[in-house]
Amino acid sequence: MMRSICIVIRSTRVVATAWLKQSMVAKSSLRLIDEELAGDPQLRKRLQLYGTVVPVVACDVYCQLLGRKPTIEERRMATDGSILAAIIDNITDTEQVGASQILGLTQNEPSSQLQHLAKKFLLRLNESAHRHGVEWNHVAAKIIDEQNASKALINDDPWRHTYQKGGLSMLLARCFLQNPVSGAEKDMAMLYGALFQLLDDVFDVWEDTHNGEATVPVALADMFDTERFYLGKLAEFHDLVKKTTYTERGKRRFIQTSNFIFAWGMVALRQFKKVQGSNNFLDVKQLERKELICDMAKLHNNILIVKYTYLINARLTSMGTVAS
Repeated sequence: MMRSICIVIRSTRVVATAWLKQSMVAKSSLRLIDEELAGDPQLRKRLQLYGTVVPVVACDVYCQLLGRKPTIEERRMATDGSILAAIIDNITDTEQVGASQILGLTQNEPSSQLQHLAKKFLLRLNESAHRHGVEWNHVAAKIIDEQNASKALINDDPWRHTYQKGGLSMLLARCFLQNPVSGAEKDMAMLYGALFQLLDDVFDVWEDTHNGEATVPVALADMFDTERFYLGKLAEFHDLVKKTTYTERGKRRFIQTSNFIFAWGMVALRQFKKVQGSNNFLDVKQLERKELICDMAKLHNNILIVKYTYLINARLTSMGTVAS
């Protein structure tokens, strides 16, 4: 357990330091969102969150695997790329547009406010990518095509939608890191991004249920089944990290910091399982929002993060579920 506490302290320092650096680097991108979406505070907040959180994971945490720290330019490109991926997600939610139409906005006139914002970030990314010799358009095109295809099948296969949405967004951010991507690493990066999307969906189960979103936690409904699914994907992630060609130290640090973050999902699921009790499923529609708010600022939940970081690190491959 003491080792787990040390991992949590180190991981907290990594994430907190990265957050401060990212907040400085992302200022111009976040200011652009403020200017363009002044009348839509909810969407503005969501895009700004993507521009801050995703680069911390995709740059600072990911670079532990690579054995180095991210450069400022890598951060900037990851910031704009993450925001662009979120904008694309919103565009494909409301408009019937393909990859060529969205990526062609740099040469064409936008037909909506979101397209206008997408154009600005496309131009920023194209300029930075050209300067640093980064190829990213093919991944962005795949994101658009897959989002259009998977959203039509979301009710039949929520995990595919989660995998494509989160995985491709992570793969896009990975394009902006200078190190070349190996075959095994590509599969790992996809699952890594999907796990963060699944983590987000766990915390958003109340909103997604009431908004009719068919995410994995909403589709499974049973929080005990959701936990087993979550742990199964974490085990797959560990196996894929081990297959990459990076140093053992890099793999170990990357897994440990990632487990610290994924432990947050276990804390939330623990609370939701208690609310569900002996019922076969969590009847979210009968619950108030406050019953499914997992406040990670509480001391008790911080202690649980230590516990679940320890359990994930030490016992994940041998357990079917984590005891509460």
